[in-house]
Amino acid sequence: MKRAYFNGNIITMTGEDAGYVLCENGVITETGRGEPPAADEYADLGGRTLMPSFIDAHSHFMSVAYSFLRADLDGAASVDEIRNRLNDFITENKKQGQWVVAMGYDHNGLKEKRHITSAELEFGDYAVVLENKSGHSGIFNAEAQRLLGIMSSKDGLLEENEYLEKLRLVPMENISDILSACEKAEKKYFSHGITTAQDGYAMGALLDVYKALAALGGTTLDIVAYPDRDSFAGWREAFPESMGKYHNNFKLGGLKIMLDGSPQGKTAWISGKYADGTCAAPSMTEEAVDSAVKWAAERDIQVIAHCNGDMACEMFINAVEKYKNRRAVIIHAQLLRKDQLERVKRLEMIPSFFVAHVFRWGDIHIQNLGLERAKGISPAGSALKEGITFTFHQDSPVIEPDMFETVWCAVRRKTKNGAVLGEKERIGVYDAIKAVTVNAAYQYFEEGKKGIIAPGAFEDFIIADRNPLSLTDNDELKNIKILSTIKRGTKVYEA
Repeated sequence: MKRAYFNGNIITMTGEDAGYVLCENGVITETGRGEPPAADEYADLGGRTLMPSFIDAHSHFMSVAYSFLRADLDGAASVDEIRNRLNDFITENKKQGQWVVAMGYDHNGLKEKRHITSAELEFGDYAVVLENKSGHSGIFNAEAQRLLGIMSSKDGLLEENEYLEKLRLVPMENISDILSACEKAEKKYFSHGITTAQDGYAMGALLDVYKALAALGGTTLDIVAYPDRDSFAGWREAFPESMGKYHNNFKLGGLKIMLDGSPQGKTAWISGKYADGTCAAPSMTEEAVDSAVKWAAERDIQVIAHCNGDMACEMFINAVEKYKNRRAVIIHAQLLRKDQLERVKRLEMIPSFFVAHVFRWGDIHIQNLGLERAKGISPAGSALKEGITFTFHQDSPVIEPDMFETVWCAVRRKTKNGAVLGEKERIGVYDAIKAVTVNAAYQYFEEGKKGIIAPGAFEDFIIADRNPLSLTDNDELKNIKILSTIKRGTKVYEA
């Protein structure tokens, strides 16, 4: 069936103007000016904006699904509010003697200006775990510590590798509940105009869930998974037809490694010290990083590496320089230094900036790093001047997968307190949109098929209520409404 889109603002991301787009069987066949040619169906945009759907360059799909099964602490402003939310969740959802896992906990926003304690998380015989919003630490109450064999902690607080090791031991929810939550996660991504998402640290524990999804025919959302080194062989054996290509909308994209923590938690590995004298350390040794990158290069497998601090970035850049990995991705790249950009460009590495950090934690970064260093966080402006291909992401469920908010963050670079953090690192609206469309397609080796409106690309679109390129007030970027999301010619979301 041929479908023609016309009578609106069409952003092709190719630099070409278009008055209409003609599609057939989920693929774009023609773009042009003037009246559309003959078609079986006409989609009158009514002056609204048609553009490529968004591509998530880094998130955690299954964790987004789990967020529908766990207590929500996002925005909790005090210890009492945390306790009240947990109590309400237990009352509504749980039976006596079960695990209670909560997501969205952020000690930086509490009025007490400290972590909640293990003792403040006592709820009878419930084992309670609070996952920090950063994904790099958590609080375990006494019952959770007993069941997981945690012998020592900072009043229930575990960080980085120790935290992740214990979190993996927490029992999973019922598989049928998880599958139902996956449907809700898909709808969340679609509601934000995203038709390709990532599962950015696919641990072996998720294999059974993805096998169950595959048995049901897979997802509608395209998902690109990056297993860790220990479970990679298991994923490849389970999904041999998905290595580097989609099968039932699922693809194994490559390998994920983690080199450090988070700047808001002062565990990102930076040169020098934090403002309070804290010194961070890497999560992997140089030998382990080299081994993983070499292993991937020998198999032509893409590597994405969590690197927030400049020293973590340096260790990953050094490894890629040795082994010449193709399109290696620096995930977050928060404190990537300007003097490192030339090597990133030469090695054709792709920084994927979590640029919404400027708004979400910018004021915390000023406090932790000092103003001058904080100004350089997510250096998209410098990367653009260097001619580097970069992408943006939200690390969901850390924050909502809201692409227009992210575009606004890159353009305005405002903190929650209203300060402009790193004015020289601002970029224009068009380049910000490129980071979540055409550039993100390139990151996934899907250029020409996604992220653009041009013949041969998929009919993956969003229809927005306004044209982001025509706004006179850039602060309105974050208020643009997505009216419809279309994937392969099928409407998967409608406001």
